Amino acid sequence: MRTIFIELESKQWPSLTRVCRSFFAPAASLVWREIEGVDIIIALIPGVEMKWSKNAPKRVTRMEFLFETPVDSNRLKVYSLFVRTLEIYGRNAKDYEILNWRTLAGYAKGGPILPNLLRLTLTTPSWMEAGNQLFWIRTFLSPVLVDIRVVDLPGRDLPLLRNEMALALLKHISKLASGLRRLSIFIELTDQSGGIEENSQHIAFWEPSLPDCFATLGSLREISSTSQLLQPDLLPTIASLKHLEVLKIRDDGMSAGVFLPFRLVELLDNPFPVLRQLSWFGSDAEETCHVLEGLVLKNLSRLDLGFTNAPELYDHHHNYWQHQLFKLISEVCPQLTSLSIDFDNSYDLFDSAGRSTNAEDMLNYMGRMPLDIVHISQACLGDDFEEVDSEALAAAWPLVTKLSLPDTTATLEGIYKLSRLPKIEVLILKPYFEGISEAFFERTAGVSPLHTLKASTSSVYLSEMDTDEAARALVHCWPKIEHYGLDVRPGEDFVDEGGHEEIMMREANEINAEIQRLRRLSVAEGTENDAESESEEQSTN
Repeated sequence: MRTIFIELESKQWPSLTRVCRSFFAPAASLVWREIEGVDIIIALIPGVEMKWSKNAPKRVTRMEFLFETPVDSNRLKVYSLFVRTLEIYGRNAKDYEILNWRTLAGYAKGGPILPNLLRLTLTTPSWMEAGNQLFWIRTFLSPVLVDIRVVDLPGRDLPLLRNEMALALLKHISKLASGLRRLSIFIELTDQSGGIEENSQHIAFWEPSLPDCFATLGSLREISSTSQLLQPDLLPTIASLKHLEVLKIRDDGMSAGVFLPFRLVELLDNPFPVLRQLSWFGSDAEETCHVLEGLVLKNLSRLDLGFTNAPELYDHHHNYWQHQLFKLISEVCPQLTSLSIDFDNSYDLFDSAGRSTNAEDMLNYMGRMPLDIVHISQACLGDDFEEVDSEALAAAWPLVTKLSLPDTTATLEGIYKLSRLPKIEVLILKPYFEGISEAFFERTAGVSPLHTLKASTSSVYLSEMDTDEAARALVHCWPKIEHYGLDVRPGEDFVDEGGHEEIMMREANEINAEIQRLRRLSVAEGTENDAESESEEQSTN
């Protein structure tokens, strides 16, 4: 199925019928429906007659075309002036042949084929040669673009663009779309022969004109790219962008250590003056500490870090960088409200003697920031957080509403300890439901704000309790709970290799269904009790 997302100006509604009928092939038919009174989805379904609603809305802000038949590209001019948003995703070559991309690219030689396009999201078909890929992307560029994203299939990582292609594309964008606000472009660094250079950080990737190109893009508010974007020659220009609020970096695996020879603080008096969100994935742990030391992130509200390895240190120093990391974050990001850290499996908050000193330090440092959302993978806090006091947790996370510890196992006792956080609403971990005592039921009945509990899919821990028993325990301990499910993120698969995916999904569905039944029953009983009380009052009167 081919998907193109198109946004039309509302004033063009009178010509919408003519646009659709003249653009699509005769073999296709249109069925459309209103969504929330504003949006229109038009799906081409072969063999279905064209149907138009008599109560057509007078304002159309978005349209989505689903292609299954060849498109007559010669009719492009009929609707090209109306298009504001274009998203194109394709799984194989024939999707792009449907679009007659060579013909479209030919049209672009005479000027932008979509001159009023504001937002562009598309893939770079892997079967195309590098030159053709550049040709393909440039086809849809317009002088008024504010958002460009070169992406892979929805929910997947962004693909890498070839070095020479990225250079040419960036130059072209800087000349044509100087008002760009959002740019996602991931770059693969290659040597002259087309292969990956072992010491890629020493390659003169950035031409002298590249800093000038980015300086032209002075309106940029968000950049997503590889660490090539932060090479020493270009970094001062990127850091000085006055409107840059979001910076997302994915390590390309070839530039480790590139930041160590210099300090960002030496480049500018105030690098990244208005940065609100920093995402750094696949980074080296020690390198990240150096980078954070040099950044001025007093206004940062969201920090996402993803580590691929811990530094090579002696055993008694192995956890020093972890201690330093949390200390640095609390110092350089005092206004942080969202913190996400994905460590590899070598990370451990305990030292070699099993003491939880680092866990206590982590909580103390996190308590200095007004955190609302916290995600930490591979965070070993002991079974049921036995090494961490409930009061310490509450002091560290007094404002946290969503807490994700996907690699931490907790029984109902452990979940209860976390649920005592004063603001907690959503909790993600690896629950292990086992038999519990009546004393636990008596002690835990309360009014926790927790309403959503999700099980991590990082590995499977099968329950000892029946699903209905687990559901009753959850509803008893957390009266506001509304949902129990699995924390399955878009584009991700189960990490567990034990073949328990179906069992885990079935258990989650059964527990959630029982929770919903108990909630409905509770509401019905409450309504009945209210009616009885009202009747008694009336009889008394």
